[in-house]
Amino acid sequence: MKEMNKKMQYSIRIIGGIMIAFIFAWLMYQDRIPSGIQTIVYDNAFTPVIEPWSPPKRFLSKLTGTIDIVTDPVYLGVHLPRKFDTVTLRIWYQDSDKKLTHIGPRLASDRFDQWDYNLVAIEPDGEEGGWNIAKIHSPLFTADFNKRVYTFIFSAPGLDTTQSKITIKKVEFTFTREPLTWQKVKRFLKM
Repeated sequence: MKEMNKKMQYSIRIIGGIMIAFIFAWLMYQDRIPSGIQTIVYDNAFTPVIEPWSPPKRFLSKLTGTIDIVTDPVYLGVHLPRKFDTVTLRIWYQDSDKKLTHIGPRLASDRFDQWDYNLVAIEPDGEEGGWNIAKIHSPLFTADFNKRVYTFIFSAPGLDTTQSKITIKKVEFTFTREPLTWQKVKRFLKM
């Protein structure tokens, strides 16, 4: 009977160790993003990956799940587990006055009070259900990744002076980097 208990304990320890190793490997896999592509869709609802629109007095939330930007500029922050090389950002919006002109990531700086952005002109990318779709493509090599957050600016100069608004339905971020390959793993293990 005692020997049976020892075998049972040994088996439980082995199974527990395998489960812990599997969970650890899965978490590492999620953190490394081996495909090199991370897509995040923000539809103006709470998500732990996106810092909501800011500052609060520049936009109005609507019950339909959309937001109205009434004063320029507004910002979104995206939390990621690691750095990326480029971002393609797509936005679904309505802007009758064509005020939304540029979007871009915040650039890294040695000074905390310096706010520079890599503003990229938006390109039309079609229409879907009455919503305009625009996109930008921007490198992230010089972007600020402080506290593992990329911050993006949405610029619509003169929005507050014309009494117009921009309604945003959702924003899609596609971050890319070099994928994890066996050659990279071998190169890392040789070091």
